[in-house]
Amino acid sequence: MFTKKPQAEYLPAFYTLCAEACERAGEPTPEQEGFVRQYAALLQEKDAFLRLVFDGQQLAGFCQGLFYAPLPDAHKVCMITSVYVAPAFRRRGAGSGLLMAAFAVARGAGAEEIQIPVSRVASGAQDFLEKNGFARTAHCYGKGVS
Repeated sequence: MFTKKPQAEYLPAFYTLCAEACERAGEPTPEQEGFVRQYAALLQEKDAFLRLVFDGQQLAGFCQGLFYAPLPDAHKVCMITSVYVAPAFRRRGAGSGLLMAAFAVARGAGAEEIQIPVSRVASGAQDFLEKNGFARTAHCYGKGVS
């Protein structure tokens, strides 16, 4: 397994994987043309990131997030807004690879903490996050970047 920064050529496979994630979560599937435009714009955004994990040539999962400071003088936070690993690739290192990539991106952006909103964490992912050092608060799972 290895992670990559997204390239425009990966957008069709990324769309298919996102549609699968939406379907499994019971959410509506986004319209493909608008989705591709949205993520092409995300690739240019300086306060957002997207990382893809591959097993050979097969896209196995993704992690996306954004950077913000909750208050004007507060430290920068990396908020992971979406993580998904296709079922065939779970328990094979894809999730760990995405977390490592997210921590590298967060450190590079000067963030001091990574947070994942509790509402966005599937029950099966809770143990994974806790095993990787994330602590649950009322609103999110969090872990320092250093």
